[in-house]
Amino acid sequence: MCGVNFQQANNRMQSGSVGLSQKLSRPIDGASVVAASAPGSGGKWTQMAISHVDGLASVVRAAAASQAGVLTGVGRAIPASRVNEREFVFIDVTPMNGVLHHEPQDQVISVQTGITLHELNRYLAPFGQWFPVDAQRDTTLLELINRGDGGTLEHGFGAVRDLVLGLDSVTGSGALIKSGGIVVKNVTGYDTTKLFVGSHGTLALPYAAHLRLYARPEKSAAIVFHGAKPEELLLLASDLIGADLSLACCELFDLSDMKLSPQLPESTLRILQRFNEYGLLVRISGHDDLLKEIVPQIRNFKRDGTSNAELSLDDAETMIRILSCQRYPALEVSASISEMNNLLSDWLINSGSPPFQYRPSTGRAFFYAKDLSTLIELNELLRSFLVRKGAPKTVAVAATDLEYEIEYLGSDIKKLTEIKASIKERFDPSGCLNPLAIL
Repeated sequence: MCGVNFQQANNRMQSGSVGLSQKLSRPIDGASVVAASAPGSGGKWTQMAISHVDGLASVVRAAAASQAGVLTGVGRAIPASRVNEREFVFIDVTPMNGVLHHEPQDQVISVQTGITLHELNRYLAPFGQWFPVDAQRDTTLLELINRGDGGTLEHGFGAVRDLVLGLDSVTGSGALIKSGGIVVKNVTGYDTTKLFVGSHGTLALPYAAHLRLYARPEKSAAIVFHGAKPEELLLLASDLIGADLSLACCELFDLSDMKLSPQLPESTLRILQRFNEYGLLVRISGHDDLLKEIVPQIRNFKRDGTSNAELSLDDAETMIRILSCQRYPALEVSASISEMNNLLSDWLINSGSPPFQYRPSTGRAFFYAKDLSTLIELNELLRSFLVRKGAPKTVAVAATDLEYEIEYLGSDIKKLTEIKASIKERFDPSGCLNPLAIL
């Protein structure tokens, strides 16, 4: 693939749909129509509120029979390039937000995926536990599982794939399946749960999840290293990680871009104005004695041209909240620290220095564009750079919050395509589940 062309990549899925609206308007146990698109408003769609798994399965079966597309979330305008492709149904599972089972002593919980992160952690607070993920408060567990991004806390607690132990899901044929379970080690053979997490709802729709929990930290501290050269901060991050200091967060980002955020309170903005162009946010969580021991050690780390400052918890939380916002369009690149260093020192400047975030421990990098045309240009520049350097990469292209495409640059594309097609056929034979994403 070259560039971003969702239309061409999905031509095989264009077949139109007939009668979906009529099917969904009939009574369905556990599902109800709450909204529909107006003529000429940007694609034809129906939004369904799901209150029971049987309703979810029925809606998916109706969409598959009508060759419609199933998307998750609240109904919104379909991307212009896809308006005439097919009819869509948006699945809203927020009514399914119950706690199914909780074992506090084992630090595991089973919940319905309509629950928001705020609701989940509010329930867990009296038990002294939490689900350690950085995302917006109103993010549902389903959205989190589909996206697979655990935010800045991935460094200390692992990615979403590490925190989800098992799933109960509906496939594209409407069948109910289970994968994994509620115990930490329970998998023999292929772990299908990890296949579903981060698949953007293209393989199955999880309606219940079994999660691994952690004890809520007694106290947290945050330090920002800042400088004019991101390469120096990247080397500093490598030093910190190598020191094995039990960091909860280690995130490299563009401070100049963050300073423009309308979400910043005046007090936080005044602090950030004193910092240089790039920042490395480090967060430590634990008991008071641990923080008293580790914080001075961290502040002693230095690199040429870098400084550091300790932040208040409120200012740190504000920065983390902004970093956890999903900004589109964006490129997501999988890169090791050394590979990211090459991108920063060679590619970043020549591509117009787009705002970025990078998580050294997981190799997850985000490069943001101001609009779709800039994203396409940015993707082409990255592709040319990687081909020239002979450096294969996995690059995810998020054109909007609906459209998502993964490119495998420099890999065996034919073999990967065959594997993906086989998996898709197994779980979604009609191709109804999120046809706007290509994995």
